[in-house]
Formats: sequence, structure tokens, C-alpha cells
Amino acid sequence: MSVLKPFVFLAAFAASTSVCGQETSSDVVSTQPQIVDSSEQQISNQNETNDPSQDEEGIEVIDIIKRDTTSESALDDRLEGDKEALDNVFAITQHRQNYLLPITYVSNPNTTGNEDLTDENVDNKEAKFQVSAKLPLYLEDTGFDGVYFGFTLTSFWQLYNSEASKPFRETNYEPEIFWQETADYSVLGYKFNTFQVGFNHMSNGQSGLQSRSWNRLFASIVFSDNDDIYYLKTWYRIPEDEKEDPLDPTGDDNPDIEDLSLIHI
Repeated sequence: MSVLKPFVFLAAFAASTSVCGQETSSDVVSTQPQIVDSSEQQISNQNETNDPSQDEEGIEVIDIIKRDTTSESALDDRLEGDKEALDNVFAITQHRQNYLLPITYVSNPNTTGNEDLTDENVDNKEAKFQVSAKLPLYLEDTGFDGVYFGFTLTSFWQLYNSEASKPFRETNYEPEIFWQETADYSVLGYKFNTFQVGFNHMSNGQSGLQSRSWNRLFASIVFSDNDDIYYLKTWYRIPEDEKEDPLDPTGDDNPDIEDLSLIHI
């Protein structure tokens, strides 16, 4: 059952309530029988036949909300590629963005993730790259709605730091499991493409004092028009107990991350 349908039909019901009220009031006022000329009936029938809203095959009009299976958006080619790839049981497809930034500048780089780096030898210039993929664990009989496992790796590489032998300053690992559902609704010209809800773990893979991690529940939605793609995501951090000792492997080893979490997607 579609996760999005209850919200769409609730909005459609609210929009149609005022229209039904107007039609009811007009019926009360006109209670006298009327004789309609046959030529007027023919014109009326012709206008109903030429109603443009009925000529759009595959589109069910519900006020401003459309169940849209015909119009194309900027994301459709990507989704079609995913569908074709998933015909292979062992297919791995792109999850988040994959990119390589040959050079970036960090004003105050953190050296905690690498014991060979210090405030004296760390370089403000470094390379950054991200690799992200997803694998289906369960798919419904039609389409590509189902449960997925996703993995994203993001590395900060001191590529230009010859003094410290060009080490990786930090690498973050982000496994997650989520339900993904495709949508075929358009609202005000925007086509809603996919919806995701799931569990996310993010860690730097370190232990002891260098360990940083957090766990979240998240929900996201992707929608698009002819030219652009839009992405909205919200999450809830699963709370952890405070550490009794800094070297304790259990407990919250990143208590202040929510102060910076708005910059992470």
C-alpha cells in the first residue's frame, strides 16, 4: 500500500469539501422545474465531450493533485535506469551522489581521526571524495518499491601534505537500511518521484577517544519538475546514555553532533 496515498487523498478531500458545499447551495435555490431546449442540450453535451481534462489519458485530476503517469520530469531517466538495472538480481545501483573534489580548503581541520596528524603538520588543502551505492534486499512484484541496503563512504584525503606522507585525515562510513517507494503524483506542477524511510548509522570507524558515531531514523522525499530536482530529508537521533568514562566503548561518544547536524545530509 502506498505510503503517500493517505496524505494525497486527505488533501484532496479538504479541497473538494468547499466545492461540494457550493454545488449543494445552488441545488436548493433552483427547485422549480425547467424546460430546456434540445439545441441547448446538444451544445451542453458537446462541451462535456470536449472537456480537455478528460483527454489526458493516464491522468486522474483531483483539483491541484494529479495522479500522473504520463508527464516527464528531470529525474525520470535516472529512475528508468534503476529499473533496468534491477532486472539483474545482483545489481548494485547509485544511492547518493558519487563525486571527487580534487582540492578543497578547510579553515580548521580536525586531526583527531589520524594520530600522525597534528595542528603543526596538517594541511588546510585536501581532496575529498564520496562513493555511494545501494542493493535491494526485497522488492515487490512490480516496479522497484521495497527494502534496500545503502552504503556511503566519504573520505578527506591530505593529498598535498608531503610532510605527513599524504594520509587520510578522516573517513566516514554510513550504512543504512530503508524502505523506498516510487510515487506518481503531481502537485502544482511538481512530480513526486520517490519516498524513503529507514534507519541510518554513521561512524568514523575509530575506537577509544577517536570514536565518533550516531544513529538516526529518517524520512526523505525527492520531487522534480522539467529542469530541477529537489530533495527534503528529516531525521530523529536515537538517544544514547552518557559515557561514564571517556574510554568506555558503550554510551554516547558524540554528544555535541546535533549542534552541527544541519550541515549534513
